[in-house]
Amino acid sequence: TSVAGTTPIVVSSGSTTPLISINDATTSAKGAVQVGAGIAVNSGTISADPANFPVSVPISKGGTGATSFTANRLIASSAAGALTAFTCANGQMVSFDGTGMMTCTSFTNSALFLNGGNSFTAAATLGTNDAYDLNFETSNATRMTIGSTGNIAINTTIDPNARLAIKAGSTSQAPLILDSPASGIPSIDFLRNGNWKGTLGYASGSTNELFISNGVAGPIIFDTSNVEKMRVDTNGSIGIGTSSPLVKLHVASDSDIALDGITPFLVTRSVSYPTAGTETAGIAYLSESSAGSATLWPPQANVSFSPTENHSATTKGTAIGFSTTPNGATARQQRMVINHDGNVGIGVINPGQKLTVSGTIESTSGGIKFPDGTTQTTAATGMSIQKGQIGNCTNNSTGTTGSVTFPTAFPGAPIVQLTVVELDNSGCTSARLLAISATGFSWTAYVGGTLTSCDCIYWTAFY
Repeated sequence: TSVAGTTPIVVSSGSTTPLISINDATTSAKGAVQVGAGIAVNSGTISADPANFPVSVPISKGGTGATSFTANRLIASSAAGALTAFTCANGQMVSFDGTGMMTCTSFTNSALFLNGGNSFTAAATLGTNDAYDLNFETSNATRMTIGSTGNIAINTTIDPNARLAIKAGSTSQAPLILDSPASGIPSIDFLRNGNWKGTLGYASGSTNELFISNGVAGPIIFDTSNVEKMRVDTNGSIGIGTSSPLVKLHVASDSDIALDGITPFLVTRSVSYPTAGTETAGIAYLSESSAGSATLWPPQANVSFSPTENHSATTKGTAIGFSTTPNGATARQQRMVINHDGNVGIGVINPGQKLTVSGTIESTSGGIKFPDGTTQTTAATGMSIQKGQIGNCTNNSTGTTGSVTFPTAFPGAPIVQLTVVELDNSGCTSARLLAISATGFSWTAYVGGTLTSCDCIYWTAFY
């Protein structure tokens, strides 16, 4: 039973049952060690259990220097080097100074732009304070840019020549759409230095009138290939190929002008009813040098339309005149007229028959065909002439219609000429032949388009 031990094992002898014990360990001697809080032993393996540490682990030993922190807080190092919860008051934000120290800075809704909107109670400013662009993006792509000079680009780059540049996103997309309420004005107004100059768009209300408006005393110009092609002048005149239209429609061109359609060309007068004898409208030719002319009237040749009576809602008698300018001269002369009654005059202004000619009539072939169907192709060897009078030249004595029998019958139907005599200017204005035969003719008298009587009618028959 002789048992002995080596420190820290101690054996108490003197009995048949010795007592064996282990001295407690100290910093300078081996001994028994008790596992305390924060130490775990599992199958002979010792491990640290921070959850059960009796005190905080100092920062110098790799700890936090604290046993717990307030939930949902930032952790910061204190001035003493300890870790502590970092908290800002309501209405403050976390910021960093120039040394990198985290501090709290007070702010209000008027100083920040918040997701969901702000209530600034005053005008707000968002932008840059240096010479850099401000970009707005979605899906990690820039959609709009406000340039440092103030120019704006949407879906494109800044254009130094435009305050706003817009590019469509696809070939089927319009770069810009203007919309308005049902009775609104989808239009664009043009201003210069704050002063309105014109408008392009639809009229107000529910109308479908698209208008181009120059609100000042200037023309509206249309060009292609950067060259003017047409303009509407300040007085409403339209110039095509000229910048100085002299009439309501002035076309200046070295090429042809084609008019096509059911009514390709129509001349109208809608200002007021014209009076008899005035040349109111027509088609004219003006010969001028390459320098142009300051006026388009009078022309060198024209087809004119002239009233033969004062026009009204019920009286619209009209004649057509044809004029040319002879060689070596500049003044035009009327050559032919189709009168209101259908009479044609060549060299005369007021033809009394269906065809009245002042001058020689030449037939180079074919001859002259007469009402009886015969044609004379050579000069006659002799001429037979008979004359007579209808009525006694007083008080509309002729009646409105009648017939005359030649004193001697002709071999065939002659040429008959009627001359109206109206002494008091209150009766007929024209007489017309109804039928001609070798033995006589029938006639009728008119004033305008109405049957009436004449004072007398002289007739001459040629064969």
